[in-house]
Amino acid sequence: MYIDKDETDANYPQFRWPTVEPKYSTFSQISKKYCFLMRGGGRVAGKRFCCFCELCCLALEGDEGSMTPLLEIPGCRRCHLSSFKGSEQTISCTAAAGLANAKARAKALWAELKRNLKAGKHVAIQARELWSTEERRHLRPGHFWGAELGDADGKGSPIIHTFTRKNESFTLNDGRKMCGDAGECLLLLRRYFNRTPEDLAGLTFRQWQAAKGEILVVNSSELRAVQGHQKNDFVLQPINPPKLRQKTARTAKKGQSQPSAVPEYGLRQLWGLDPDIDRDTRKVCEGT
Repeated sequence: MYIDKDETDANYPQFRWPTVEPKYSTFSQISKKYCFLMRGGGRVAGKRFCCFCELCCLALEGDEGSMTPLLEIPGCRRCHLSSFKGSEQTISCTAAAGLANAKARAKALWAELKRNLKAGKHVAIQARELWSTEERRHLRPGHFWGAELGDADGKGSPIIHTFTRKNESFTLNDGRKMCGDAGECLLLLRRYFNRTPEDLAGLTFRQWQAAKGEILVVNSSELRAVQGHQKNDFVLQPINPPKLRQKTARTAKKGQSQPSAVPEYGLRQLWGLDPDIDRDTRKVCEGT
């Protein structure tokens, strides 16, 4: 769950700032075990066969004295099959490993999405904070924003800069400094889209109005989906038909001018997101 780090309202539930999912160790030969006993403190015992006699049922329910310290069940006629003896293991949890795994997943995802980058495509960006209090009603696990990629080199590529060193700094034309690690890229955005407060389902977006002269950029490590990607074809569809303006285009063969209709999207334009794409994108955000 994502919440505002600066939230001070006493009536609003307070949570610890979320971290990535930690890394848990696995139970050895778990595929060969069909009955498990939770012992507390991360201790788990397992066995291949189950017995449903009265003595075994009492032991599994935690009846005092029904199981020995060696995890044997006295009196069970199938004790050679139903004993937990010698099977106890300890499941460990390492938050640092979880963070490293999340970064590795984000890096692998970027390697896939990078091949589909092109100016004009829609993308999903991991949300780490709130833009406004109106956005709070849409906060659920895997919260993200929408955006449209810009043209950074005049040839359709949105990549402004590729970082080659750890914690490298890059200065934009407006004076802002952006940091990134080796392998990450700084992407130019044409526009941001945020969810409208009127749609409680959170599937309607509207363009966010940037400040005059502001350069919209994002680090590639926050990219979660790109339009045209086979696993998650992220695309926002215009809800109300946009106004069309005539644009003159020259044909390559005859050199004649022919008018073509080009959609004109304004700040009031509403965009819709498919519920399945919203669900799939949230799952990707939760894993990274």
